[in-house]
Amino acid sequence: MKLFAGLMSVLICVSVSHAQETQSRSGYYNHALSVIQNSNWSGTFHSVGPGPTMCSGSLTVRFFALQKEPFSGGVRTVSYRHNAQFSPANPFFPFCQAFGKSMSVVDAGNCDSNFLKKQTIENGQKVMVPVRTIIPKNGGTRAVISAPSCVPDGQGRYAIQRLEYELQRLEFTDDRKRNAMKITIGLPGIVVSYDLKRTASR
Repeated sequence: MKLFAGLMSVLICVSVSHAQETQSRSGYYNHALSVIQNSNWSGTFHSVGPGPTMCSGSLTVRFFALQKEPFSGGVRTVSYRHNAQFSPANPFFPFCQAFGKSMSVVDAGNCDSNFLKKQTIENGQKVMVPVRTIIPKNGGTRAVISAPSCVPDGQGRYAIQRLEYELQRLEFTDDRKRNAMKITIGLPGIVVSYDLKRTASR
């Protein structure tokens, strides 16, 4: 009887442990977004591609509050604003600067009044800025970057188009798992990696 009770206890512990592990794994990006919401980060980035092209530089990022957006499929998301400064020492600097327009702040173009915007402080001023958005998928087992752009609709007007890029990695690298992280994003023919540390709120 004692042996049976002991076996049942072990099975229950294993089952609970497995359930906790599965829940943690399935909701990884949901948890990660709750950690980075309402925070500021700075660090470095580098990108590889197309072909042998490599770009690098410094980066600042502002993550906004968790919130459901009309395009998020009912899940809570975190939008962000980032500014990239490309290193002029890089031999690919002219290409990197041109590529950087699409990699840095979102250009609202002729769709300015319809763009999703968030309030932040830049250069000491409160401003409303267009943003990109991290959207968890499949219960939080993966995530994508929803990137908006303003494109002609073929009828003399402009419309907002959203493209989704795979968030290949968001890993906390400090002991507390909240103040340093590495991010990797997969773009067509290009892989971009960030190495970031949390900074004081502004």
